[in-house]
Amino acid sequence: MEVFMVRHGEMGRTSSNDFLTERGEKQALATGRYFSQLPVTAIISSPLVRALGTAHVIARACQDMPVEVWPELREGLFREMIGYGAEELRPRFPLAWFPKEMEAESLLYAADTQESLRQRSQQVVQRLESSFGPNDYVVLVAHGGLISYIFHAFLRMPADTFSFFKTNFASISQVSLIPPAMRQEYPPIYPARSVDVVTVGDTSHLTGID
Repeated sequence: MEVFMVRHGEMGRTSSNDFLTERGEKQALATGRYFSQLPVTAIISSPLVRALGTAHVIARACQDMPVEVWPELREGLFREMIGYGAEELRPRFPLAWFPKEMEAESLLYAADTQESLRQRSQQVVQRLESSFGPNDYVVLVAHGGLISYIFHAFLRMPADTFSFFKTNFASISQVSLIPPAMRQEYPPIYPARSVDVVTVGDTSHLTGID
């Protein structure tokens, strides 16, 4: 399975602005053009507008693919936050598929801790592994902080050795998930592994955007 973790496009600079800027829209369009050339089989997204807006642009470029919204992909929150629910988001993002727990006008998201972020990132990895197969190309649109936690979950890094995987707006980080049957096919000097990291924070598809 190929998993492409995309950080959302540039957003407004104020804490209350969750929308893409004009530059962020251009970044999303360029990212969509990149994925339109790949055999994408699924697009999943954070429920926050800056990520869902980016995912929706990518989905349009990929022949109007549906966008599956996973609430656990939201960014880490320093405090409680009121977010948009499906009733508010569906008219703006008609390609989005929302889970039952989002069927409301607004939602209360709890403040996060380091442990809650670790748990959410582990849930994301487990859900990817159980929902998709070895031939899938999955685009996952989320947030910089959470992408770092997901990297830790993919690589099974201990909680006390945290490293930040820096990703710019609309960058792409690709990992290959190796099926169990293939993990012993490599030369014996390399240990069996479940993940290959292909790229971290690649922005080559954004060349020329002001």
